[in-house]
Order: sequence, then structure tokens, then C-alpha cells
Amino acid sequence: MVAHRQWAQRAKSWAAKHPLMCVAALVLVFFGPFLNKAVHIDDPLFIWTAQHIQAHPADFYGFNVNWTGAVAPMWLDMCNPPLLSYLFALTGSLFGWHEAVLHAVCLLMTFGTCAGIYQLARSWCESPLLVVLLALVTPVFLLSGTGLMCDMLMLGFWVWAVVFFESGLKTGSLASFIFAGFLAGLSVLSKYSAVSYLPVLLVLAALRTRRAGYWMIGILVPVAMIAIYEYLTSRVYEMGLFQLAAEFSRSKSFLLTSSWGTRSLTGLTFLGGSLLSSIFFAPGLWRAKQILAGAGLLLGAMAFAMVVFDFDPWGGDWLYKAQGLLFAVAGMHVILLVAAELRRKPDAVSIAITMWILCGLIFSTLMNWTISARSLLPVVPPVAILLARRLSRNGPGGFTWTRLGFALVPAALLGLCLAGADCQSANLSRDAAKRITAQYGAGPSRLYFQGHWGFQYYMQRLGAHPLDFERATLEPGDLLAVPGNNYDVAITAQSTELVGSVEMRPLPWVGVMDTRAGAGFYAAEWGALPFAFASVPPVSFQVLKMTRRAGFRSLLHRTQDFSSAIAIQSPLPPPSPGSAPAQDNAVMGADAHVRLALLLANRGRTGKAVQHYRAALEVLPDDPVALNNLAWILATSSNPEFRDGREAVRLATQAADLTQHKEASVLGTLAAAYAQAGQFSNAVESAQAAIDLANATGRGTFTSRQGSYLQLYRAGKTAPP
Repeated sequence: MVAHRQWAQRAKSWAAKHPLMCVAALVLVFFGPFLNKAVHIDDPLFIWTAQHIQAHPADFYGFNVNWTGAVAPMWLDMCNPPLLSYLFALTGSLFGWHEAVLHAVCLLMTFGTCAGIYQLARSWCESPLLVVLLALVTPVFLLSGTGLMCDMLMLGFWVWAVVFFESGLKTGSLASFIFAGFLAGLSVLSKYSAVSYLPVLLVLAALRTRRAGYWMIGILVPVAMIAIYEYLTSRVYEMGLFQLAAEFSRSKSFLLTSSWGTRSLTGLTFLGGSLLSSIFFAPGLWRAKQILAGAGLLLGAMAFAMVVFDFDPWGGDWLYKAQGLLFAVAGMHVILLVAAELRRKPDAVSIAITMWILCGLIFSTLMNWTISARSLLPVVPPVAILLARRLSRNGPGGFTWTRLGFALVPAALLGLCLAGADCQSANLSRDAAKRITAQYGAGPSRLYFQGHWGFQYYMQRLGAHPLDFERATLEPGDLLAVPGNNYDVAITAQSTELVGSVEMRPLPWVGVMDTRAGAGFYAAEWGALPFAFASVPPVSFQVLKMTRRAGFRSLLHRTQDFSSAIAIQSPLPPPSPGSAPAQDNAVMGADAHVRLALLLANRGRTGKAVQHYRAALEVLPDDPVALNNLAWILATSSNPEFRDGREAVRLATQAADLTQHKEASVLGTLAAAYAQAGQFSNAVESAQAAIDLANATGRGTFTSRQGSYLQLYRAGKTAPP
């Protein structure tokens, strides 16, 4: 026992003298096993951009990509800044593009982030090395650190920005504030969501100094960097990319389809699941009576709501519901930690930590295009600091390394298990792509595929072609690989026969991004939980052979206010001699034109919007969204140059026929077009039909607006712009 204590004391002394070496060793232990993890989820976007940057460093997104089932400019599909890709471009030019090389770069970024957390924790608590450990065993930190996306780089720059900002507040150094601002700007240029954390610096400075000073430079510098970036990208592309990303979040928001209760509970569930390791430390944070009373109260309230009010946000079986309840309780546990810290001592650090966590929750739950665990990564450092502060205050009984080991070990095992499941999911797509291309890619038939993420990355690298739902024309004998557990996948039996399949086995008892398990770590649309312990079946990759010439049309991405068909497969006549190839990656797809037109119209750039709608209709003449939206502009534009009642009626009639006169929005556009053409009796009839249809589907806001238009048509007036 004495020898053990002496060894522990020497280890503790050595760690105190060499903290960064300890941090490096911990990072290597936790993340080293995943150095050969396959490219996964959005990783390909960063790699393709990096490869393009090597040849075109000033035009980082100046190429096309099929990432959503149709060809579009990269700058329209990529909603992250290019800083990580520049780093990958440098790495790739020196060491190549092997996964291990790219993961090694990310390993260095993770070390930099952990070193920053250590430095910040030295100022904000008594046990900085413990804070790093608490961060490392957090599920969202472990999973995010094993990917090739920009989250860890953003967090690293942000943490170091706070470190230097705090240094400036203590010393009054102008250089510290300038450098802190520069790092904060780099954080935003790593991932746009970092801008939501800038108020933390403002609050921290206000509490520390209570007056204006050099610290304002630390906030103005990142704002200036964002403004310069926005100006430069607007000169190269159709609009500033920061603005474009914000518009994407607004238009695609998962939140718009959910009630406030569901959104809030989903955010709380993802917070608790992402930071589930905090639950393991509860015995060292609270008295036994507090734990039992709090857990019982929270679980009882949720069970009461589910039984009495039929409130079932998670669905599924009782095991799935139990995990949802546990994650929600873990989320409440984090919020209670914040409240307890504020109640004990509402000083500058406590309030800054609270603000930091609040900014993360608001962005993830209310501002991001979806609720995801990735967007909660930045709250890990403040939560880890909160845990360490409370553990330290509980005295020796709560802060012995032996007692902490009983919490750290299961927390670490949980995180590593989830990281392993995500790694296995990534690797099976790589392995499936290799097997499919080896077996079916060497023959005379062309090999196409559906789906994206890492599967697309490896299939393209091995010579297969992504299916363009707008432009693809497949000939008899062509092969089509269809992955399971992916997105933009539409299997149809028309014109195809099954010639083979490849089954790959993920971890059979836990899902991280799998609709079958109800797990949506990267996007809540895939599941109400960030991960789920469940029976996960094998993933099947089917290979289909075309039996006759067929074209594919997909309106999946151009839904505005109405639903439309997915992957309509239609037979085509034989090709004419010398016809163009099926895939034309040099041409923007209809989906991209429509999305861009919507953005431009919202910005008042009507002329450019009309150009892009017309370009979309050249690609896909029967796209009801392009037809409807262009007809609306021609019927209601405030600029007489764009008004054309006759063409508006033609376009709106075509859109109404395509939607079988069952979509209120299209009928409303048709009414406005009739009014512009002077056919007011038809306008009244169409507007009334739109109102009746909207009432039947519970769209009260639309009914109210259309009712005011109906009165104008009856008075012989056109719809307002």
C-alpha cells in the first residue's frame, strides 16, 4: 500500500511538471486507434475542396459536386468555411491523401484543443488536468475527434481565443486582445457557428472591467474578418457564403417541422446524450438524497406526461423510451449544474460559463438547420470545468483519483464504444465500395450508385459514377449500386433486376447514425436520440441491372410548400447517334438553380432569380416548384419589366396540372397569374379553391393571406408584390 501511494504521488508530481505531455499521451490513447477510420458523413466535402484548392487556391469552392442527388456548385452545397480544407490541401501536397495522414492532422488539432482547454482551466478551476480528462471521455468529444470535419478545429481556435482574451483582461495587453480576436475570427472561418459564441467575450469583458477598453478590439477583429470574408466571397460567388449558410439553416431548419415542446425536448435529449458521461460523476457532485429526489422527480414528470397527456416524443419500444428518458435526465443534470454554480457564486467565470453553454444550446436547438450532437461539441469545455470546480469543492471525499476512477472508466468505455461504432459504420461503407467495384466495376457495363457520404467518396475514387436524378440516362446493362443506411436513396423495381448484394455488419448492439436504431448523432431527422443501444441489423448494398433504357427525375429537393415525387423512373427512346453522355458534371442541375433563385429572390435580386428559374426549367421542364415560383414573380413583381400575365398563367397551369390541382400554394399562384392576365373570374375561382384546400389541410396562415387576395380579385385588382 505504501509503495502504491508513493508511485501515485510520483506520477502526480510528474504530471504536474509535464502537463502537456500528459495531455498528448491521453489524446494519443483515446484517438490513436481511429487513425485509419474511413472517410465518413461530410468528410468528403472537405477533402474534395482541399484537392481543388491545390490547383485553384483563390477559388476554393469553384467546382461542381453531386452531393444531394443532382449536380450543384460546391459553394451552394457546402455550408462550412474552407479553413480546414486549406490545411488538408497543404497536408495532401506533402504527405498524400491516405486516411491515416488526414486523421494525424486532426489528431494534432485535437491535441491543440485539449492544450487550450488545459490553459483555460488553469485560470478557471483548480484541477486543469482533470478538466481535460473530463472533456476527453465525453461522447461528443470522442466522436467529433475521430472525424475529418471542422468541428474540432473551430473549438480549438475558440478555446485559445478565450485564453488570450482572459490574459488580456488580466494584463491589459493590447496584443493579447488582438491575437484573441484573430483566433476568434479563425474559429468562425473554421465553422460559421462559432459566431454564436462571440457574446461570451462581451459578457466576460463587461463583468471583468465594467467599462470600455482595449478588450473591444478582441470583438471587433473577428467581426472585421467575417465582413472581409463575406465581401470577398460575394465577389467570387453569387452571394456572401456566411449569409448563404445562414439562409440554408433558416430554409432547411428541422425545427420548422416540430412543435416547441418537441424541439426543446430533442435539444435537451441531445445535450444529455452528448454529455452523458456527466451522469457517472453525480455521486461526487450531489448528496445521495439529492440524486434520488432529483432523478425521481424528473423521471416521474416525464412518465406522467407520456401516460396522461399521451406525450411520446421518442416512440419505439420501452428500451428506446428508457434511453430517451435517461438522456433527458442527463440534459437536465447539466442545466442543474449550471444553476447550482450560479447560485453558489455568480462571479465572472460562472456567468461566462453559463453564457457559453447557453449560446451552444440556443444555436443547436433554435438556429442550426438540424439538432445534432456535433453542434454541442463547443459546450464540452465549460461543462468539464463546471464538473471539476464542483468536484474540487466537495473535498477529498469527492476528489480522490481512486473514487474518480469509478466514474472515469465507465465514461471512457462508453465514449470509446460509441466512437468504435461510428468507426465501424464508416469502415463498412469503404469495404462495401471496394467489394462492389471489384466485382461489378471491371466489366463493360457502366457502374452507377446512389447515396452519398463516405460511400460516395470511395465509389467515385474507384471509378463509379454518382446517379444524377435530374440528368442521368441509364442504358440496358448499366449497373446501379444502392446502399442501405444512407440518404438520397430511392429504390425502384421499374426497368431493373437485382443481380447481387453485399451485406456489411455494423456493431450489432449500438447505433450512432442509423434510422433503424433511431439514432441521429449527426442529424436529428435520423433519430430522436444521438445514439441508441438497440439491435442493429446488417446493412445491405444492392446492385441492380437496368433492363431497358431509363431516365431519372427527382423533385425531392425542390419541394417548397408542397410534396412531390421521388426518383421517378421513366422509359426513354433509344439514344440518337453521338448523343451527350448521361453525366454532365460541368452543368448546374435544376435543384441548384432553384435553390439559388430562392435565395436571390429573398434578397430582392429578381432579375437573377428569374434567370436561374429559367435555367432550372431548361434542365427539368416539368419541375413544379420552378414553374410555380417563376409564375409568382411574373404575376406579382413590383418591377413592370418582369410582369407577364400570359406566361404566368401558362407556367402556373402547368404546375397545377403536375400537382393534380391538390396543392394550395400552386392554386394561389394560378389565381395571381389569372389576375395579372386580367382574367379575374378565373382568379376568384382558383383563389377560392386554394382557400378550401388550405382549410382542409389546416394551413390557417395561408388561408388568411389568400383571403385578402380573394377580395382584391373580386374588386378587379391584382395581387400585391
